[in-house]
Order: sequence, then structure tokens, then C-alpha cells
Amino acid sequence: MIRWYRHLSATGLIVTILATACGGGAAAPTATATKAVAAVAPTATAVVIPRGGTLTLGMIAVAPPLDPDLSRGSNVWEVTNNVYDLLLHLGEDRQVKPHLLESWDLVDGKDYVFHLRKGVKFHDGTNFNAVAVKAKFDRMIKMGALSRARGYLSEPTGAAVVDEYTLKVTLSTPSAALISFLTTMPGFVYSPAALAAQGGEAMEKPVGAGPFRFVELVLDSHITLERSPDYWEKDAAGQQLPYLDRVRYVMINDPTVRLANLRTGDADASLYMRAPEFPRIAADPNLRLVRAALEDPTVELRIWRGHAPYDNRFNIKALAFAIDREAIAQGLYQGAYLPAKGYITPGQWAYDPDFKGYYLDLALSRGFLTEAGNPTGFKSKIEIGAGDLPGLRVAEAIQSQVAKVGIVLDIETVEAAALTKRTQDGSATLVVSRNVGFGPDPAYLMKQPFHTKGGFNVHLGGAGKPYTTPGYDELIDKAGEPRTTAERTQLYREAQRLIFDWGTNRVPIVYGGESLAHRVGVVGGFSFAPGGLLLLHRVWVDRR
Repeated sequence: MIRWYRHLSATGLIVTILATACGGGAAAPTATATKAVAAVAPTATAVVIPRGGTLTLGMIAVAPPLDPDLSRGSNVWEVTNNVYDLLLHLGEDRQVKPHLLESWDLVDGKDYVFHLRKGVKFHDGTNFNAVAVKAKFDRMIKMGALSRARGYLSEPTGAAVVDEYTLKVTLSTPSAALISFLTTMPGFVYSPAALAAQGGEAMEKPVGAGPFRFVELVLDSHITLERSPDYWEKDAAGQQLPYLDRVRYVMINDPTVRLANLRTGDADASLYMRAPEFPRIAADPNLRLVRAALEDPTVELRIWRGHAPYDNRFNIKALAFAIDREAIAQGLYQGAYLPAKGYITPGQWAYDPDFKGYYLDLALSRGFLTEAGNPTGFKSKIEIGAGDLPGLRVAEAIQSQVAKVGIVLDIETVEAAALTKRTQDGSATLVVSRNVGFGPDPAYLMKQPFHTKGGFNVHLGGAGKPYTTPGYDELIDKAGEPRTTAERTQLYREAQRLIFDWGTNRVPIVYGGESLAHRVGVVGGFSFAPGGLLLLHRVWVDRR
């Protein structure tokens, strides 16, 4: 039995599991891969941080449910990230840190024993304990691919309560990525009593154990959260978090309006600022820009392979090779985003700098059209959410570029809730989408969209079925097993080449990171977690 304690690196976890659980044989790990990061004792700060007040935060419209197992939009996660608490945290150094889960044991390679934090309560007053975490795992397992969170974790087959604060999770196969995934959506824990009280199907009114509790959601208007008086976490000076009394998310789809609200003081901060606004923000002494790392394929085309013309993989490749990503990165994002080469991004340890992916080559695109049997091109629609102006600009750029090879794309705007439903039931065809990746392990980005059991691939092959790339599942399953980092890297790179050669169901456009602008001196303490989600428990307002 192996016990894991705080501040172990995610990569070191992979190598040590292999050496112990699989009987050795792993290549010698590097110092970086196995080094434990020493805990640093917190020191009191002389700075007095203002407490209380309401933060008004602009963002794009949110479509319910606010349920970690069912929610589909990254803007939903920006809210729920501050309502539900995580089993584990991913620090800014991309190290896995204990949180609600204080330590864990690995037994026989397939059984994890979780040791949970005591004294934590959900917002409805019920206790956070092993029964609650078991209910979370049971629900994910029962929902299967319909659970967005379950798509991260195809391995768990059961969970059993050992005692009030100890839980055993059983896997079908050994997993190198399970622990890192608990820093993401599968690690959000909700009150099972609240879910049952709401009918047990979907948590429309989220009840978690995070720093803020849910008050209300008014569609296309606002979401209100208020400080949880029972939140357990404290800052380095011993002050209870969060600092704020209330958070009010105001839904404004137009980024120019969000920026105008900042300047007038009608908002304290705003998410999803566009690159064209960056110079204006930088030139305003009253505003400050905060950006997350450029680590994910933020903008992409999501393709439902069960619908013509995308049931023919050569049509997808023709479309992909007709897109000028460099022009989009420079023209729409002023160089603030990078052209996307593949799905294993520069922020991942399996990144392949030599991989070319899809790039602009009109001759190659025309060749694929001929191979598909339509040498003069084809016609399709491209869908975006209503009010998504950045998405509209991307769609317009792609529409103009691919027309050069005879591909005609009609842009269709769809209300956010309706578009979410279309993407879930498989009736969508081609959608401009934003993607947010989580965790230190590439298993998420490589499994969720492309594996037949991936949570993003539920209907991509047509209504009711995933899309299958021959041979892909086997590669990803092998890559997810406890192996050396070098072996896993090779498998992930091979899998990436396979989906791009075959014609993938997602076409990356640019790598980017989330961005936020805020008023200087009025608010502060903003930080993005790895993966781009905004944490608000250390944010403050000062209206003196």
C-alpha cells in the first residue's frame, strides 16, 4: 500500500505508482519528475485586506443547469468553480495539492483509499463526508457518458464507505491520471441531500461546500452568490475566506459594452475581454488586465460526424487545411493568441514541437475535396451562440477563407440554451466553440473529445452515439495506464497523429487563455487557476 501526501507532483505520481504497483521496470525518472515540493509555512502579512462588499463581474450569458456532472459551457464553470469545492487543487506551479481530500492510498494498483477533510459543511448545513463523496462517484458511474464529469473518469466502477471520512474507490484498470482529474470537474462535490430535494435529476440550484453559496439565476440577466459563513479555508494570516460578501455576475454578451461598464464603474471587473480591447485596457490607468496562461486550444470547430458532409472524413480535412490560423491569430487577436497546431498544447508535458497538425494549404484542401467526391466544394452551416461576437468574428473569418476552395458556410446564430441542447442531443453540425482544458495530465484533452467513452463525444457520431476513430481508444487506454512519462508521451503523440490523419471531430484554431479586466484600486486579488477558471475566494473590493 502506498500513501500519498501533500505537494507531490503529478508527474512524480505517475512514475512512483508504476514502480510500486506494477513491479518496477520503469525508466529512471528525472529529478523534476519525482521531486516532492516542500511545504512552505504561511507567514502573516502586514497588509490589511478589506472584507465585505459586493463584486459586480461582467460575463457572457450562462445556460443552466449549474451542475458539475451536466454543465456544458466554460462560462458555467466560472460560476460553479466558486460554489462547489474541489477534492484536490492544482496550484499555479501545476502541482497537485490536497484540499477536501487530505491524502490517499493506492492499494493493489486499482483501489484508492481517500482520507477526507473533517469539519466541512455543505451550504445546506449537511456534512461533507465519505457518504457524500460516494454519492458523487455513484452518480457519475450510473450516468455514464451522459455525465460531463464522468467522461474524465472511465475507470471507476464503484465506491465504498470505509468510515465517516474514508472512502475506497475501485477502478476497472489502473489509472495514471485519476488523482490529477480530481483537481477538475470530477472533483467538484455537491450535497446529495440537496440533489435529492431537487428531484435527483439535475442540480438547478447548486449546493456545494465552496466559498460562495448560490442565491439566484435570472436567465440573460444575472447570477448572485453570497459568502458562505461556514467555509473552512483561511488565508496566510489566518483570516477566514472569502473576503467578499457577495458576487453578482452580470450577463453582457458584447465585450465592448462590458468594457464600457468598467469605465463607468457599473462593473468592477469583466471576464472574456477580447484581444482588440487589450491595448485600450493597457492605456487606461484605471484598468488592469489579468490573463490566464496560453495553454489550451481556446477556439475550435466542433464537428458532429453523423451529419453530411462531415460523415466523410476527407471533407473535414479539406475544411481544416483551408483555414489560415495565423491570419486569425494576428487579425482577430492581434497576436495575443497563437495559431493552434494540435490538441496536446505547449502547457502539457506530452507536447510535440515537431507536430504540424492542420495548417493552411489550399492545394492540399482541394485534393481532399476531390478525394471526397466533390472537387468543386460543398455547402454547410456553421453555428454560434447568439450574442457571441468573438465567435461570430471567427466564423466570418473562416467563412471567407474556406470559400477560396469552394466550401460555402452559412452562419447561423442560435440562442445559448438552444445551442447547448443541440450540442447535447446531437442535432448540431458545425459549431464555433470555446474549449477549456483542465489538469496537469493530457489525458483530459485527448480522451474527452475523441474516445468513444469521452464526455464530449456522446453524440458526435450522430444522435445517440459517439464517433469512433479506428484504433484510437486502444492507444488512449494504454496511455492512461501507469507507465513512464516517456512511454505515455509517445502514446499520446501517436494518438494525436492518428486523429489528425483520420480526420478529427474537432479542429483547433487558436491557443489562448481567459482574460479579465478590473478597476484599479477598487478590486484586487484576482487569479486564474490552471485551465483558465477564475477563483474569487481571495478577491476583495474597497469602495472607500
